[in-house]
Amino acid sequence: MDFDLKGIGNKIRQLRKENKLTQAQLAAVCYINRSSIGLYENGLREPSAGTIAYLAKYFNVSVDYLLGVDECKQRNNIDMQTKLYKIGKEHELLKERIETLDAQMILVMNALRAQTKKG
Repeated sequence: MDFDLKGIGNKIRQLRKENKLTQAQLAAVCYINRSSIGLYENGLREPSAGTIAYLAKYFNVSVDYLLGVDECKQRNNIDMQTKLYKIGKEHELLKERIETLDAQMILVMNALRAQTKKG
């Protein structure tokens, strides 16, 4: 199913402004770059499923609302709320794992550089 990127972007912009957030503030909350928020809002990039779920949870709206499938903002399905919460937690865990891998990669690169200088 293709979604209207401009429509999704307009909803994100509307919710951001209703909550008096800058693009930078919303980006920080979502752990993404500010430029990504701008691209979403202008319909130039499609947010990932995880980002859509996170935004829906953060703004307390349904994923269907963000995608333009349903015009009702309110989430009214407990199961959906639970799923969104789990997705948000998984998003946080993945972010932590990426940070750990980044740190490990730096250690390996430094060790390789040290060996190259010795050899």
